[in-house]
Amino acid sequence: RDVRLTLQGDSLTDQSPLRATPVGAATFAAVGPNRTVSVTWRVRVPLGATPGRYDVVGRATYRTERGQQSARTVVSSTVVAPITARLDPDHVTPAAGGTATSTLTVTDNLDQPIGLSWAAGPAPNITLPGPSTTLLRPGATATSAITVAAGEDALGVTTVPIHLRLQAAGQTAYGGALGLTVSVLLKDGRLYLTGNKVLTKAGAAWADYDLSFTAIPYQTGHSGQYAQAGWFFRAQDPTVATGAWNWPGSGYLWLLSNSGGPGVLSKIVLVNGNIASSTTTTLPFPITAGTLYQLRTVVRGSTLQTYVNGTLVDTTTDSTFPTGRVGFREDGDESASFGQLRVTAPDGQQLFDADFTDPADLGRFDGLS
Repeated sequence: RDVRLTLQGDSLTDQSPLRATPVGAATFAAVGPNRTVSVTWRVRVPLGATPGRYDVVGRATYRTERGQQSARTVVSSTVVAPITARLDPDHVTPAAGGTATSTLTVTDNLDQPIGLSWAAGPAPNITLPGPSTTLLRPGATATSAITVAAGEDALGVTTVPIHLRLQAAGQTAYGGALGLTVSVLLKDGRLYLTGNKVLTKAGAAWADYDLSFTAIPYQTGHSGQYAQAGWFFRAQDPTVATGAWNWPGSGYLWLLSNSGGPGVLSKIVLVNGNIASSTTTTLPFPITAGTLYQLRTVVRGSTLQTYVNGTLVDTTTDSTFPTGRVGFREDGDESASFGQLRVTAPDGQQLFDADFTDPADLGRFDGLS
């Protein structure tokens, strides 16, 4: 007697419910012996329902001569996201004052049309197009080009949120946000690095060469206590995680700074992620933050010579690494800018050249993504 049937779905992700409505009566005054009653339910899945697995629970309550009784059954169901969205690429590298493009790709996963609009969140010195709206057909995929414009004063790395809003069957819902990373590292022919470590993709087999470039160290290290510009040479294939303090793990790391003295050249040998040796050379002149320095390292066999503004300041003998790539190194809040990178073989052949005027130059380095 007094049989009552109910149905409800609950998300296993966040316990949000799905409401069900019976088609017809869901209560019965009495059910005779060996009789069966059933109810069909419409389960409403809102446009903004949490995607993932749901437990759909059916319950029956009833009375017998032994009092109130109940029974239940559980089945699993999956709610799919209404759309699938991605950015390609999700990391762009315009120069200051330049542009770069990413493509937003969205697929309608429902059996009905979806109105999609997207808008970019605010970002200092970064401009993206205004809100855009499109209509997605069931099962179809649409693309939208997003042009990112970097201001003349834009420098650094910013993640811009791309917010998605959906409309379907009279409902509106927030479709989530995608993060578009914008790295503005180039300005006026210089590569600006803060806490970055980069290596040329080419050069694993380079042996003897002249490495030359310009560097401007900034007084940002350890909350402004020192200025430093670092560079790698004869660096081996990475043996530690990209971006770690000791990446790439093996190679020579030279640091020009005013840390520990007015002008210091620190010489570090990294072997499999560990500092095998660290020595310093006191320079005959101070290193001043914001000043451009012409740097040159000449490697011939085990002889490693370093020049600053044309003056030979150090000769080191070390045979740990006979070959390897070159690159730049800033760690933590250390920052510097670099320009006019050249790697030249002893016979004058140019092995590598980057003037940092074209964002395509960044694609020739590891460590920037």
